[in-house]
Amino acid sequence: MRGISILEHIQSHPQEAQRLLGIKYEQLEKLLTQAIKLHEKRQELIATKKVRIIPVVVIDHLSYQHQNKSF
Repeated sequence: MRGISILEHIQSHPQEAQRLLGIKYEQLEKLLTQAIKLHEKRQELIATKKVRIIPVVVIDHLSYQHQNKSF
């Protein structure tokens, strides 16, 4: 049998938040919402700083001309 997490317990019994965490359930909800927003902002920032490498095909100009000459 799977154990229940503290978050699942608190969601099932919101009145326990004060006793278990020292904050009211409403405060916990706000804290979690802020944490999720902060995480999403950080993920967006990381994504904007990623270096994207675009593969480039180098064609030897002379070889290309030689192969495609029409006489």
